[in-house]
Amino acid sequence: MLYPLSYGDICPFSVSLEYLIIKVQGRLRNFMKLMQSAKHFSDRFLLRHLPTRLPAVLIGALVLIGTAHSQAARQSAHAALEQNILIADRGNNRIIEVTPDKQIVWEFDFTDRQIGHGADDAFFAPGNKQIVANLEQDQVIVVIDYETRKIVWQYGTGVKGSDNNELHTPDDAYMLPDGTISVADIDNCRIAIVSQDKKLVRQYGKTHKCLSQPGYYNKPNGATPLSDGHFLITEIVGQRVTEVDANGNDVYSFQAPLHYPSDAQRTVRGTIIIADYAKVGSIMELDTKGNILWQFGPFDDNSDKRLRWPSLAAELPNGNIIANDDFNHRVIVIDKETQEIVWQYGVTGRRGVLPGYLSIPDGLDWRHDNDPKPAATPVS
Repeated sequence: MLYPLSYGDICPFSVSLEYLIIKVQGRLRNFMKLMQSAKHFSDRFLLRHLPTRLPAVLIGALVLIGTAHSQAARQSAHAALEQNILIADRGNNRIIEVTPDKQIVWEFDFTDRQIGHGADDAFFAPGNKQIVANLEQDQVIVVIDYETRKIVWQYGTGVKGSDNNELHTPDDAYMLPDGTISVADIDNCRIAIVSQDKKLVRQYGKTHKCLSQPGYYNKPNGATPLSDGHFLITEIVGQRVTEVDANGNDVYSFQAPLHYPSDAQRTVRGTIIIADYAKVGSIMELDTKGNILWQFGPFDDNSDKRLRWPSLAAELPNGNIIANDDFNHRVIVIDKETQEIVWQYGVTGRRGVLPGYLSIPDGLDWRHDNDPKPAATPVS
C-alpha cells in the first residue's frame, strides 16, 4: 500500500463528510505527485482512474473544499506556530528544520553513526549560523555550520571519561555568547564549560561527586543558559531544579513535583516550564519555589493527549507550549488556555523517516533574537 491508512480511513461512518473529502483530496494530491515524479502521470491516466460515476460537480467541489481547507490549515498552523522549528530526530540520525506548514527546509544527517545514535539535542548558536548538538550515546558534542552542513568542531573522543576532551553521557550542549560550550555531563555529575581550543575552563559541581546538595549535582540532565549569565539546572536523582549564577552560587533550588524532571526552561515571566520524562508523562509550569501554576497531563491511555517520555518543553513567543513527545514520535504545540494540541509534526505512535514522520525526537529549538526565518526551500 503506497499510503498507509489510519483508523479513520477504514471507518467512514465515524467521520464527517468534510473529513472524508479532505482525505480523498489529500490521497489524490499525493498520488498525482508520485506519478509526476515517476514521469508516468498524464491527464488521461488520471481521468481513467477517477470513479466514472462521480459527477463533475462533485469532483469540482472536492477540489474547491480541499483547497480552501489547505489554506485554512496553513493559516491555523501559522497561528499556532510562528517560526521554523529545529528538531533533533535522534532515531533517524538527523537534525531537521521544519516550517509551520510542515515543510522540511534544512537537514543534517549523521551518516557515520550507528542507527539511533543521532543528536538527542540541537540548539542554534548565538547568531543562528551554527548548531550545537550532543550525541549522548557516543560521548561527543559537535558544532555544525548551518550553511555548509559541515561539522566544524567536536569535543569528545567517543570514549567515556572525565579528563580533557572526555565526557560521560553529555546532554543539553549550548554555545554561550563568548563562544564557549556548556554541557550537562550527566554521569560525571557536573556542568562543564569548554573553550574552543577544547579545554575545560570552568565547571559547576564536583566530578564524580553525585550529591543533591548545594555545590553538587546528582546526574544533571539539563543546564539551560539564561540571558543574565545564569544556568537553570535539572537533576535526575533527587528531582532538583536549581538556578545558579555565573559563579555557581544558588539563586534558588527546590525539589520538583515530578518523577524525572527534564530540561527546565525559563519563561519571560521568570517561571519554569519543565517536562516529566515518564511513560505517562506531563508538562508543568512552576514558580521558583516549585509550586504548580499550570499542568498538561498525565492523561490515560485512551487520550490523544497522552505523553510518552516527553523530554523537553518550552514556551514559545506566542505563549503556546512546544514539546518533544519522544516515544510518541512527534513534536507538539499546546494551547495553554484550552489544553488542546494545536499543531503536530510526526504521526502519533508511529516512527518513520518519510516527510511528516519522526523517530524519537529528543530535542528542539528555534531562532532567537528576532532573527527571521531563512528563505529556504523544501528539502527534496
